[in-house]
Amino acid sequence: ITYLIKYLETRYIDILVGNMLEVSAEMTEIIEQSYFESTGLKYRFFGLQIEDLLGNEINDIDINRDQDQYQMFVDAQISGIAINALIECRKYACKILSKYGKFKGEFEWIATQKLRQYFDGFVSSHLNAEDEESQLIFQIASYGKLEALYPTEDIAFFVISENKLLLTLFSVLIIMFF
Repeated sequence: ITYLIKYLETRYIDILVGNMLEVSAEMTEIIEQSYFESTGLKYRFFGLQIEDLLGNEINDIDINRDQDQYQMFVDAQISGIAINALIECRKYACKILSKYGKFKGEFEWIATQKLRQYFDGFVSSHLNAEDEESQLIFQIASYGKLEALYPTEDIAFFVISENKLLLTLFSVLIIMFF
């Protein structure tokens, strides 16, 4: 799954890349909470893992040694900072999440609000500064991974269920006639 964060101000980029492990863990939790609030799915049925930001693995992002990485984040402010993530879920949860069109707008709105609150709160508590409210927007850019994984399981489940159903119907018919 690819998400986009658009219009992330430079001060928030500083927070993101300067505290990558802490911020990515918080972002993971915020995204999971947003799925819960928009779909009602309990956390025990799915889990999200952020794999990379702008194609860079989280552990490899270090602006202190690589200014080009920092500039890459700044350049992506308008077009969006791509966050690639993996969702592991049980069949039931995957089925709900694969129908993301039904809850996409609500999910994006909730995640946007929570991320704005997080970054605004981080600025005021860590930098002792109150600034204007964040204008960031959080979006689902692509749901390819989940859609590619789930249909195969669904078909296999359907075939197994269908065979059990046919076997059960056949057993009932045999019992009825004898």
